[in-house]
Amino acid sequence: MRVTHSSGGKLPSPVRDAIYVSVMIVFFLIYKFLDPLGLETATKHSSAVLFNAATTPFYGMSARETHRNAAVVTINGNTLDKFDTSFPFSYARHIAVLNQILDARPAAIFVDFRMTRERPGESFQQFAPLLDRARRMGVPLLFARGDDSNSQPALPEPLTPFGVYSDGIRQNGTYPLLQEQEAGEKENENSHGSEPEEKAPVAASPAYALYAALCEGSWKNRCGPFEAENFSSPMVIHWGLNVDPQQSIVSNLGQSKDPEGHPLPVAWQTSCLEQHGFGCSRLEQSLLLASRYALAYTKPTKEYFFPYPLTIGAEQLNERGHGTKEGAPALATLLTDRAVFYGTDLRDQHDDQLIPLLGRMPGAVVHAMAFDNLMVYGTRYFHEPAEVPLKILTPDRAEISEAIVWVLFSLWCVSRFPVHRRWLRRKRRALMAYLPLRPWQTSFRNNKQIPVTEDTAAQLPSAMQSERNRFFVVRFLGKTAILAGLTGAMATIDVSTRETWNGWQNIASMYALLFLLFILTWASPFRLRSEAKDNTGKEEEERGPGGQLLFVSSVSAIGFFINENFLRWPDADWIGLLLLWFAMRNNEDAVEERNKFVAPVCNVIESGIVFLCSLFQKAIPHKNS
Repeated sequence: MRVTHSSGGKLPSPVRDAIYVSVMIVFFLIYKFLDPLGLETATKHSSAVLFNAATTPFYGMSARETHRNAAVVTINGNTLDKFDTSFPFSYARHIAVLNQILDARPAAIFVDFRMTRERPGESFQQFAPLLDRARRMGVPLLFARGDDSNSQPALPEPLTPFGVYSDGIRQNGTYPLLQEQEAGEKENENSHGSEPEEKAPVAASPAYALYAALCEGSWKNRCGPFEAENFSSPMVIHWGLNVDPQQSIVSNLGQSKDPEGHPLPVAWQTSCLEQHGFGCSRLEQSLLLASRYALAYTKPTKEYFFPYPLTIGAEQLNERGHGTKEGAPALATLLTDRAVFYGTDLRDQHDDQLIPLLGRMPGAVVHAMAFDNLMVYGTRYFHEPAEVPLKILTPDRAEISEAIVWVLFSLWCVSRFPVHRRWLRRKRRALMAYLPLRPWQTSFRNNKQIPVTEDTAAQLPSAMQSERNRFFVVRFLGKTAILAGLTGAMATIDVSTRETWNGWQNIASMYALLFLLFILTWASPFRLRSEAKDNTGKEEEERGPGGQLLFVSSVSAIGFFINENFLRWPDADWIGLLLLWFAMRNNEDAVEERNKFVAPVCNVIESGIVFLCSLFQKAIPHKNS
């Protein structure tokens, strides 16, 4: 058997294509799973900020009463000044605050303080009257037990039955809802060797604990059917930007000064609370935040983002609101029929978590936001994709989906190599040769000279230009109709999943901009005219940097739509695939210069194969046929 090669000592095109696809897959595996220099992790963190900037203004738009679900009561610096005390509070002070909250008849209460030791002069039995009152009122009252990963002991009596794990956002960015068994307990086989009895999942976070208690109790009609097995996957919290409408009478979000006269930071939402001008609609806020982060994310800002849930200081519960008249109800009445999360907002307690874009948020606010996600999305909450255990790796479904997309992209890059594009162009011209065409059209489309008569010679230039114009109009109208149908289908699916038509102007504007993006990407007059030139036999003009940016934006928009309406996986997982696509961008001018990362590896592998084949040919004698 004789091994032959293409001219110049190169491998046959199918072999080179297989090498290219294989190297692309290897690069993907290295980037996603080995994570050299933390590139994948850093990319996810950075992209999470960008996605939060684009999506936070739209949170809650699909729900009827998202701001009626949760509230937060905090112990902050003003609380310590007003009560003229220090932290931690005495148990008597906590009980007094909780009784004030119960006076407002909330739906449920979670106490984000871990109480495990009795103090001098105080006893846990002081909580017994409070617990009895909450039970008589039918208000679930739960206390923080601690992180489930640290084998925290149960709370002492009488708080033991009311303890719940108080996990926050974990290192991978997810918020746990359920766990299979209690931390610190081990399943041991009995003396007969029988298998240990499986334990029912328990709540791993206060958000799920309160949600389960309410959906199985007083909020059955608001929650709908509830089954614990639908909440086994950890949550990816989606954050909101528009503060509770009642927050304006609780807090002064505008410019203010401290006791020494120094100006305090201004909440980003202040301008839209005072007047509704440009930049106050959800779509405008999304565009402003996303563009500001994308263009100037390294510049510090004096503004801060106020929490989405209603937030009240413990010292304000008996006070009337800002701008209200004498005799107005106390602010505690705003807690009626809400799930209340009682915790701290003190920086030195380190009970806060860093949220991309929004900055540090108190732990009680994090739990309240997770609870609101459950109320808004129900079983369709955004979650961590399930893992698929393999022999070597344990990828999740998102990573497997990315791998499939990457392989398809690699095959598409191979199809764009000049050798394949020339083959497709020849096949297309061969097919068009069978169509009944006029002489100048045949000359125009096949790019070759044919005899023409004196009558048709004068008509040839104008006829060629006329066909170019006709080709352009037909392609433009056809692509526009297809893109309009695609945009309409996406809008229909999106609207069908919403509970309310609130903010329909933002929805209409958003899909109008999306349609314009699609037009600029696939039906741009400049793009179509280049395709018309290609029909004359000239080389097709490639997308420039602007065209590539539009193409990636359009593909990202489609992927974002699919994830938001069907998959419900973390949005940040997909941005790494796009950045890797940019790094591996195919150069279609020459096969030898595929891209700056893959090309050197492909060249080394191809050279090695050619060298081994040459040695194989020299080692084996050949006979002429």
